[in-house]
Amino acid sequence: MSAVAVESELTHALTMELWVSFVSLIRSYAGVAALHGGDSVDVAVKGNSVTLCADLVECSIRLSQRTGTVSWHLCEVTQEMAAGRFVLLPEGKIRQDEAIQDMDSVAIDMVARVRDRARARAGREGRR
Repeated sequence: MSAVAVESELTHALTMELWVSFVSLIRSYAGVAALHGGDSVDVAVKGNSVTLCADLVECSIRLSQRTGTVSWHLCEVTQEMAAGRFVLLPEGKIRQDEAIQDMDSVAIDMVARVRDRARARAGREGRR
């Protein structure tokens, strides 16, 4: 096996490990938010995709194994409200645009974004 092929396999394996860690952080922070009297954010994982849901707000997050890039889309009902991309870095951080953040900070922000958007929607509809 060539050195390039070995490096490619190692990069892929590392990306998958980082993805598993990121998904675990999302699950943990969604669970912690619900434990402290917060609104529940449901987390569904299927392969390289994660969906966060609260009320009629949904954030879909997907890893491209080919590029190692993660894309996300935040939607309320059927209207896209925000979207973005980021890259999982080997040191366990995330680069989005030109900013570098800790992986757990991004996971917390993703869960909070869904929860806060669902709360705002409920408030607009007089359900809070």
